[in-house]
Amino acid sequence: MKIFLIILFILFTGATRAETVNIDWLANDTTYTASTCELGGDLIIPATNPTKYGYTFRGWQYNEIYGTGVQTGTPTPTDPIEPVFKPFGNTVLRAIGGYADSYDPVTGKITRRIGVKVLNGTELWSTTGTNYYTYVSALDGSTSKIGLSNYFQCTNTNSGATGKFVFGGTPNNGNILFAVTKTWPSVSDWNAFLAERYAADQPVTIYYKLATPVEESFVQ
Repeated sequence: MKIFLIILFILFTGATRAETVNIDWLANDTTYTASTCELGGDLIIPATNPTKYGYTFRGWQYNEIYGTGVQTGTPTPTDPIEPVFKPFGNTVLRAIGGYADSYDPVTGKITRRIGVKVLNGTELWSTTGTNYYTYVSALDGSTSKIGLSNYFQCTNTNSGATGKFVFGGTPNNGNILFAVTKTWPSVSDWNAFLAERYAADQPVTIYYKLATPVEESFVQ
């Protein structure tokens, strides 16, 4: 006797409820055919039915949702470019390189792997050589010196870093360094620029990989 099994995969689209269901029809644990249906719609039996004795519902499998991140062009202080991240309910799921926030529909938890640093001009910046630098304690500077910013390019090396945010590097791993240009001849001038952008509701923001992922509940 052949028993035909149905496995349903739920795909979430930015909310906690499913909108599209993918269905695999199995015969003796081998995919016979596949179909889809909309949530609340009719379940369509395969058009060509093999000789069968019935269907058995095997269960649900939930696909974890991962963030995305895109920044088109090169941001500058006079031409900022905001990175675009994956919308998800009342929040976003971010990604940089191979690191991404994710949502687990089984637990209802978001795992944050991307941190956000909004600069407002009150940060304590120190000076070393031609650089201003500040420290972000959650930054994983030793393994993945990657990031994005809406006003500056980001790099993981001091070489040719004028006008860029530098992840890691001297004096200590984990520092976010800013290579000074003539536009900001002093820390006070640099902080004044940050404060002005913050007051205009267009703050300088840095997105970076967290050293340790942070879990939070998703609230719709």
